[in-house]
Amino acid sequence: MSMIQKIEIDGKQAPFKASAAIPRIYRIKFHRDIYKDLDALGKAVGNGDAENSHLDMKCSRTSPM
Repeated sequence: MSMIQKIEIDGKQAPFKASAAIPRIYRIKFHRDIYKDLDALGKAVGNGDAENSHLDMKCSRTSPM
């Protein structure tokens, strides 16, 4: 089952269809709730301010591009 709604794009009505496929796939693959994980990630990032972030901003590359 999915939700279908018409949205306006460039002055034209276009159908928009949304389903719960991504949260269901995420739960099956990782056995976790995507919304709880996204909420925790949002809190860890803060408001985009590096001083309020709880994330480690170091990046290491193990293989050359």
